[in-house]
Amino acid sequence: GACSASLKGWAAAECLPGYLADQFPSPSPSGASVRSLPGALADPQLFVFESLDADREDRNFGPVKFTGPLRGWGGGTGPSLPGGDLLPPPMTDLLTPTMDHGWCFGYTCQKRLSSFWTVAAAGHHYSLNFTGTPGKFMKFWFPYAAPDTELVLALNYYEPNRRFVYAGGERVDPVRDYTECVDEVTGALVDYTCLPTVGDGSGHGAYFWHQLSSMMYVKMTGGQSLEIRTEAVILVSATLALSIEDFYEDRYVENVAYVLGIDPARIKVARVVSGSVVIDFSIEPSAAEQAALLAPVREPMFDTSI
Repeated sequence: GACSASLKGWAAAECLPGYLADQFPSPSPSGASVRSLPGALADPQLFVFESLDADREDRNFGPVKFTGPLRGWGGGTGPSLPGGDLLPPPMTDLLTPTMDHGWCFGYTCQKRLSSFWTVAAAGHHYSLNFTGTPGKFMKFWFPYAAPDTELVLALNYYEPNRRFVYAGGERVDPVRDYTECVDEVTGALVDYTCLPTVGDGSGHGAYFWHQLSSMMYVKMTGGQSLEIRTEAVILVSATLALSIEDFYEDRYVENVAYVLGIDPARIKVARVVSGSVVIDFSIEPSAAEQAALLAPVREPMFDTSI
C-alpha cells in the first residue's frame, strides 16, 4: 500500500509520493521489531486539552511542553517502556493557547482561551509539563483515534495538591493502592508496575497519582475524553516527643480534629514511624466539598442563532 510503519527512526511512517492524503490506507506495521506497537509517527492523532476553571478565558498558563514518544519513565532515569529501546529520542512540541486577543493593547482587556491542540502518536507514552500554574479542573480529548488505540500521559503538576481522574460522570479509582507502590519511609515510587502503560490491559481512565513528585500518570483510549480534578487536601507530617508505646492513633486524631473544629472522619493517617514518633496524615475535603468535586462542570453556552 501507500504507507508502511516500523519502529525504526523518524521514518516510522513512510508514504509513497503521488498520493493525496485521503488516499492513504492506514499504516500497517511491518518487521519483527514492531512488537505490536505502532512506529513513532505511524498513527498521528489529534490530542486536545483545556482548563475548565472559571478563568479559562482570561488566564494563559502556556506555553506547555508536550514531549514524546517517551523511551522510559523519569526522563530516562526510570525503567524502559514497551518498545522504547527502538524509538528515536523524544521530541518536544511547545504549545501555546489557541486564542489570545484584546482591544486596548493592555493585559486587562485581553481575552484568552486556555485550550491546547497538538498531535500524538497512538500507542505511545507522552509527558506534559506546565510553565504556568495549570487549571485545577482540566479536560483531555483523544477524539478521532480508533477505539482500540491507547495513549498514556505523564503530567507534571509541580504542586502538592492531590489530583484524581473523573470520567463517565464519576470518580475513577487508581489502578493500585498507593501504599503498595511507594517506599513507606521516603514516599519515593518503587514499583513502576503501578503506572498504566500501553497494552497492560487497563482501561480508559486508569491512573496513578504520585504525591511526592506531583506526577499524574493516566491512560486514554481512542474516541474518549476525561477530566483531571484537584482536591483541597492538606498533608501534614508531625514529630512527637513520645514513644510508640505511648502513641494512640484514635486519640491523636480526635485531639487534632477538636483543635481544628472538624469531623475526625476527615483525618486519614497514612504512616506512623516508631522512635520519636513521626506521623503523616491528611485532612480530606468536607462532605460538601466532595460533592462539589464530583459535580459536572457547566460548559459555557454560546448563542449560534445569530
